[in-house]
Amino acid sequence: MAQQSTDVKPPAGAANGERQQKESFLVRLPSRTLSKTNFNDTTSHPFTPMRNGEATPFGGSQPVTPLYEIVQAHDPNARPAPLERQPTTSVESLVSAADRQKVVAKLDIYDRAVEAVMPVLPGQEFHLASWLTSGRTLAEPTWAFRTKVPVDEHRLRGAWAVLRRRHPILRSTLVAVRPDEAFTVVLRQSSGASNYATFYKASGHKGTLEERVKLELKHLAGQPSSLKTPPTRLTLVKGDIAEGDAVLITIHHAACDTRSMGLLVHELTELYQGKPVLSKAPSFRNFVKETLFTHNRDAEEEFWKDTLHDCEDTIVKPETDGEGNPLKKNEILVRGTKTNTHDLEKAAVQADVTPPTIIYLAYSHILAEKTGSKRPVFGCFHSGRDSIDTVDRIDDLVGPCSTMLPTTIPEDVDVSHDLSNSRSELITSLKSVHDHLNSQVPYEQSRLRDVLRWAEVGESVPFNTYLNILWNTKLQGAPEEENPPADDYSWERMDLGMRTDYSAASAIPGPTTVDVLNTSTVMRKHNVFVDVGCDREEVGGGVLEIRLSANEVLMAAADLEALAKQIDSEVAQLVECLLS
Repeated sequence: MAQQSTDVKPPAGAANGERQQKESFLVRLPSRTLSKTNFNDTTSHPFTPMRNGEATPFGGSQPVTPLYEIVQAHDPNARPAPLERQPTTSVESLVSAADRQKVVAKLDIYDRAVEAVMPVLPGQEFHLASWLTSGRTLAEPTWAFRTKVPVDEHRLRGAWAVLRRRHPILRSTLVAVRPDEAFTVVLRQSSGASNYATFYKASGHKGTLEERVKLELKHLAGQPSSLKTPPTRLTLVKGDIAEGDAVLITIHHAACDTRSMGLLVHELTELYQGKPVLSKAPSFRNFVKETLFTHNRDAEEEFWKDTLHDCEDTIVKPETDGEGNPLKKNEILVRGTKTNTHDLEKAAVQADVTPPTIIYLAYSHILAEKTGSKRPVFGCFHSGRDSIDTVDRIDDLVGPCSTMLPTTIPEDVDVSHDLSNSRSELITSLKSVHDHLNSQVPYEQSRLRDVLRWAEVGESVPFNTYLNILWNTKLQGAPEEENPPADDYSWERMDLGMRTDYSAASAIPGPTTVDVLNTSTVMRKHNVFVDVGCDREEVGGGVLEIRLSANEVLMAAADLEALAKQIDSEVAQLVECLLS
């Protein structure tokens, strides 16, 4: 289906991704140094971007950071100039020599081929567990982009090589040495054909470009990584002159979050077009060091003990007969009809909170009703960049920064009854939830295994639902004719349905370098994932867009649609109460 490309010398340098100041879930809060910030300013919605599931659109403005070195990416004779060496950190020294030897042996490579070995970040560990739990059928997504004109394969290979040279995470893989411990392994960018081991050109020329891309998506989903090599791939799908070509980028969630994906696509297109690019990227090693080893562990443990000490198990039970393939997932996207996002923003201002706070409280009430839990707990995705203020240009960092941690409601908020009966009570509850969410941000990079152990929740994870609020993010792409490429060299994201349309229906056999990990202490086998975004361009006011996925043995497609409508209605009721 796809064949490896031949070698070519890459040029040096790469573009800096444009910062994307979009609103998302948690407000920016103090770092672990607890500097003072105004947390309740809701006029500018101080959220940080966090995307999960769809590619982040890239912008077209010039980089705002200084240019260190300018190269032309399309020059096939450009010689690789030495990159400025990142400042030495101590993060590698925290990995024992014995563990490093185990890692190298498991990858079956020479030690000199390894640039660095680092402990995995908390978000990486969660995504590895999610991937293994799914039988390697999910958590390794492919983003597809259509080009208006044919792609110069030689130039694209060169641009891709620059990205891998610039960003260590693109030439990193992961290895577990114990049931509760894994490492990120950064491989050196060697010369020769190994530079392009992750670049492929799809074979086969039947059907339209869209048909070829769909076929390739199915093929890629059936060929997951073993993690013996970096889980990143770029695939070029050729079309005819009228259709253009397609570029497919496959990256494991444990290697790159979707904010980073937007930055990478921006850099790749800038490089391909030969535009001025930067030769220096934010330090991923420094981010790992600052994330894992510069905070107060005692305060962190005390926070999570206090936060989760009286939470109740919140398990959505099967709404089906329990028969069928336990790994098969249903996924749907529902456009709301009840909530007007313009009114939601006005209601948030009335309560002196943020729109995601209202969505969060509505979802908590629904969980309480569905599970009978008076203080429900559920998984919540975080951007992972807000608790660190010592990493230069952290918004431009490419890496697996996002995290998932358990969250709940404050003890003084009662979600077991209708929240829209009293406006004053609702405002009080919302402010309490807002403050509660603020208090979590300094600990957004806590390790899930540690959190659950500190909370003494028992042997099983006490929840099986996950919420990802993507405020100001459109989950469903516009029809092609409504969003044409801006120029001949723009790349347009292809909206080709749900991820589960292409994923395998059963576990994909084969060994991986992380098989030893114990996933049962991180997540349950059957789960429900909820993404809440919005389409603000709807005439007469925007609407919520709600994407849900769940194991088929847990919730059928009709059950998911009912849950999406319930979320939309619950948010609308809270908004109506606040504006009354």
